[in-house]
Amino acid sequence: MCSGHQTKRILFLRSGIDDSYEKASRDLGFKSYTINPIQKEFINLDKLAEKISNFDFDALILTSQTSAEALALISPQELPITIPVYVVGKATAQYARKIGFKNILGEDSGSSKNLASVILSGSKAQTRFLFPGASKLIGGLKKPLETAGHLLEILPVYMTTSRAQNELQNEITNIDFVDVAIYFSPSGVEAIDHLISDRWPNIRTIAIGQSTAKSLPADKCEIAPSPDLEGVIHCLAQIEL
Repeated sequence: MCSGHQTKRILFLRSGIDDSYEKASRDLGFKSYTINPIQKEFINLDKLAEKISNFDFDALILTSQTSAEALALISPQELPITIPVYVVGKATAQYARKIGFKNILGEDSGSSKNLASVILSGSKAQTRFLFPGASKLIGGLKKPLETAGHLLEILPVYMTTSRAQNELQNEITNIDFVDVAIYFSPSGVEAIDHLISDRWPNIRTIAIGQSTAKSLPADKCEIAPSPDLEGVIHCLAQIEL
């Protein structure tokens, strides 16, 4: 695809506050833009605090940084920092370490499905897992863990909703052209993909994980080999425009 301009342009559709993706893409010659298509709201924090206080579980499962951020809202002295914490993604692992957890496992798993394999290989005896996550959980952890005899308690601790459509449309209108859009969540796809497709029908897309990719047209979507900065940059390096 020829965009008609020399500088490759990339649009990150993410809620992260750091600029690591923008810096890394700049090193590859991309001009970057960022739009956050969703808003997040924490829920059930009182229930989460009660679960942490009662400590009736053996290990934690965190598949997003936002879940770790929910734990950060609990009193630090109450966090069971020495128990196993199984995570997906380096950002989640990094944040879990930031709030004090010492035993982080599975950060290179890349998906909930792969994380299930990591958990099963390391947990032979019956284990009680607490899984604080999104109100709409996507992934394959529950069935394999419970089939193997483990106990899994899922506790929704945040929900995501789309930002106002007129706000998103205004931000898109302010951008002349984009070659590649990178989606970081299924909710992000739901919130803004129709607006982006209308403005740039031939845009290339990259999904940061399998669940996000399922929400996008397969013929235009590439999937990052890992749900992190390295995975995204790997995809960008392969794209010819």
